[in-house]
Amino acid sequence: NFLSLLLSPALALGCNRYFLKLLDGKESGVREGLLGRMRIWPKALWLYVQMGVRVFLWSLLLVVPGILAAIRYSMAPYFMAQDPSVSASEAIEQSKHAMKEMKMAYFSLIISFIGWSLLANVAQMFLMIALVAAQFMQVAISAYMNAACASFFLTVSSENGMSSARRQMRDRLRQMGMDDSAIDRAGFGENPPHGDDTP
Repeated sequence: NFLSLLLSPALALGCNRYFLKLLDGKESGVREGLLGRMRIWPKALWLYVQMGVRVFLWSLLLVVPGILAAIRYSMAPYFMAQDPSVSASEAIEQSKHAMKEMKMAYFSLIISFIGWSLLANVAQMFLMIALVAAQFMQVAISAYMNAACASFFLTVSSENGMSSARRQMRDRLRQMGMDDSAIDRAGFGENPPHGDDTP
């Protein structure tokens, strides 16, 4: 978690740089793109710390000023991704200037993805429910299988195991009101067809 906290800002800047280059018609790989801003990870971390503190302070007033502050500073990582020589404060100032008349447009852009996000969350919820149900089924099947194998072991490991198992099968079939002659027809009778004690 600590490494993630330290490295995520630099990786985010690398991701921003990758898409900026891609939209400019220049394909950059993982090393040049995603990892391309790892050299300035302290500066990237400081940028995100400054943005977080400023948004938090604006949020103390009300929710809306906090949202407006987040939108106002949202382009700062792109400015630093594009030009790593700028400081965190300069990137924030450039973002404030660029977003002066564009806050509503950016808000509309972000809102347009809410439907997709909700759909992804619903799909994830159903998948999680299915995964939990599958885990319960696996536990039940495993318990049933282990009990069956333990019963099989007790049958084959004792001297009169098969005879005892046959008697128990006959008793249960009679209790259910079924004809126990099916045991003899299936080869599970007291005198097996091959002369041994196994069906």
